[in-house]
Amino acid sequence: MVHRVAAVRADGTLRTMGDANETVDSTPVAPGAVQGVGQIVVPFAGLPKLWSRQEPAMLSAWVLSVVLACRLVTRRRRAAPIVIDGGVQA
Repeated sequence: MVHRVAAVRADGTLRTMGDANETVDSTPVAPGAVQGVGQIVVPFAGLPKLWSRQEPAMLSAWVLSVVLACRLVTRRRRAAPIVIDGGVQA
């Protein structure tokens, strides 16, 4: 589970918060409990989950945009007709 550090308290414990949460976690974390530091950052990756909870219309718009973009990128293009002796063959 990956959380970001939202604050460091005066006693040295950490207040963490998940990306899809609006508030910090209720239980402070001791610095020794941190097992690693994230190295890969995917901006906005948690937004669809957040939108599904708070803004269903935004999620629908995002899904539609992604589907349309994929459709445009992967659509087959028709080959140009071949012209032979003034006539057109398909």
